[in-house]
Amino acid sequence: MAPRNTSSPASTPRFWPALRASCCYLARPWAQGPSCPLACLRLLYLARPLASPYLSAPSSWAQPLAWCRRFSQGHPWVQVSFPAWFWDRPWRVPCPAQKQKDSTRSLPRPELGNSQRSSCAEDRRSPALFQVSNRQHLRQIAPVTIHEAISRHEPSLRAGGIEMPLVELEWMLAHLLDIRRGELSVNDARKLTQPETAQLACWVAERSRRVPLQHLLGATDFHEVRLRSDQRALIPRPETEMLVERAIDFLRAKDTPRVLDIGTGSGCIAISVAMACLNGEVEALDISEDALALARENAIDAGVAGRLQFLKADCRYNLPTGPFDLVVSNPPYIPTKEIDGLQPEVRDHDPHLALDGGADGLDFYRALVANTAAILRQNGRLMLETGHEQSPAVCALLEAHRWSSIQVHEDLAGIPRIVIATPANS
Repeated sequence: MAPRNTSSPASTPRFWPALRASCCYLARPWAQGPSCPLACLRLLYLARPLASPYLSAPSSWAQPLAWCRRFSQGHPWVQVSFPAWFWDRPWRVPCPAQKQKDSTRSLPRPELGNSQRSSCAEDRRSPALFQVSNRQHLRQIAPVTIHEAISRHEPSLRAGGIEMPLVELEWMLAHLLDIRRGELSVNDARKLTQPETAQLACWVAERSRRVPLQHLLGATDFHEVRLRSDQRALIPRPETEMLVERAIDFLRAKDTPRVLDIGTGSGCIAISVAMACLNGEVEALDISEDALALARENAIDAGVAGRLQFLKADCRYNLPTGPFDLVVSNPPYIPTKEIDGLQPEVRDHDPHLALDGGADGLDFYRALVANTAAILRQNGRLMLETGHEQSPAVCALLEAHRWSSIQVHEDLAGIPRIVIATPANS
């Protein structure tokens, strides 16, 4: 029987040169993927029985074990978790010089929960699990179904103060998977890919910080068109669709109507009118160059850019020459002192230029009522969207300037929202 090795701690096991040569040979095709490095690790681990004559010299194992630990913590593809008893054995103890060297090279190893562990590889002899990762230690998450994704992320949105988390999650998933929202229930067992899972998690995190859903998705549906949406312009509201419908109903009787959209923003009103009135001429005015750029992009996407003219001007002081059959506007109407109390989605992400309507919120209405009658044709129309409880004050302004046929229409919530009037010369 071979005697137990009683050499000094600095001695090296006889089998180590051959083992090191074998590892180097296995690691040669490194670029082919993680299988070869994993083979190296398994070889080191399974070769423990060969070391039985050397267990009395713990430091003799310092070099291979330290290399194994550094590999498990720093390799861009692999995160290794060996059982506790493995690291507690004597061969885990490195010599002082190796310990100092390791302290300068080792990287923190993230703790993995059971739900986050991958089934990429598992050693049958021990519960050592291998987790695919990248250099930033981003852990691969097991695929989840649509139903599981909704169940996982709904509490986060609810905790973030989102009023309808389930609905917003459905919109996220429909946009992510490029399907209709109603098709999600039919495909709720479909598994999301890893990029889809990561994108959804990113959207949920941003939405929990009250970033508007339309900005996250980069688009919003308005009337019969999909528009780009970002911080350059106000997000189109459902109430404005009612204003568009009233405008289209009025223009149907016109052969070649001429329309002016004041404060066009994203271009939602002008584009919708141009799509409905194929023979019409539409001019869109805004004071913001950023908003006009977004409106142009949306007009190109909708295929109506050739029938739209964009103008930069302040509607309070400068209006294009008429005559127009219709002047339509959704101007800024939030009183200045109330802007800080708005929802974070509006206060922090919509441009204040599109919100601030002056001290009482009526600055733009005063200018429009005073100046638009001169550029309207006989029997033309002025159509305005108003804020909550502002329609009586706007009607009073119209009456003071002798506008006639004043009408007020409610939105779907029963709030007076749309004011329509005809100039006095009609």
